[in-house]
Amino acid sequence: MIQTFDPIGVGARDLRECLLSQIKAKEEENSLAGQITDKYLSYLEKKRFEFIAKKLKVPIERIKEAIKEIANLEPKPGRSFNTERTVRLIPDAILKRNNDKYEVMLNDWELPSLNLNPKYKRMLEQKDITEDTKEYLKERLGAAKFLINAINNRKETIKKVAEAIVYIQKNFLDNGMQNLKPMTLSQIANLVDKHKSTVSRTVNNKYLQTPDGIFELRHFLNSGVKQENGELFSSKAIKSRIKDLIENENKETPLTDQKIVNLLKQDEISISRRAVAKYRYQLKILSSKSRRE
Repeated sequence: MIQTFDPIGVGARDLRECLLSQIKAKEEENSLAGQITDKYLSYLEKKRFEFIAKKLKVPIERIKEAIKEIANLEPKPGRSFNTERTVRLIPDAILKRNNDKYEVMLNDWELPSLNLNPKYKRMLEQKDITEDTKEYLKERLGAAKFLINAINNRKETIKKVAEAIVYIQKNFLDNGMQNLKPMTLSQIANLVDKHKSTVSRTVNNKYLQTPDGIFELRHFLNSGVKQENGELFSSKAIKSRIKDLIENENKETPLTDQKIVNLLKQDEISISRRAVAKYRYQLKILSSKSRRE
């Protein structure tokens, strides 16, 4: 009963049931699209169109037409009720390129500057002020100075961390994702002479505006895959290379995981077939059989 509520398909136990509810609502469960959704959805996901056509004894052209109807269904019916608002990202630091060098500037104009009100300093100098009032003013002014110093220290730490990231990842900034280097919190902490936990807090939810877009500082952190020569190669760079290879493959004969391993080896990147499969899964890319067109 719940699955018949608006939007149709809510409360479904799986994708098949969700899509089938929408087809039934249109009284088309006996249509070709309905039959494919009911019995052959797993084969549809693997793009085994010829197998489905053979089973249903219809031309493959009709199968492709039915697939277009299925594609117009909503796999996530509750999506239309999403009230999440898009939040504008305000970078904490801005990176400017000057010839072959980079300069990090704090984005101070997005934040109000804090200053001590001189009125309270003058009150301390008045002779008729009581001792209790004087002690209170001193305490509050001290707290205000501490807050201002803490904010200034925070800004300076953000700048130092951003500069350390730029120093390590200059090749990435110059040439793109496939040139991202392995980088850890400990590396940055050593460069800026701060504790690792301080650096971790600094990169969390902080953003750097670069000539190529806005990146979270934590984006630059990534593990490394040890190569045959003992050097580390960025896991994110390897993922980017795998994605690029698959996007440019021949869709009639898509690249197998082993073929990707061989192509990466030509670029002097050594990883196992299992690692390629893991990265492909993380990138939400189907297997070679499911990518074949």
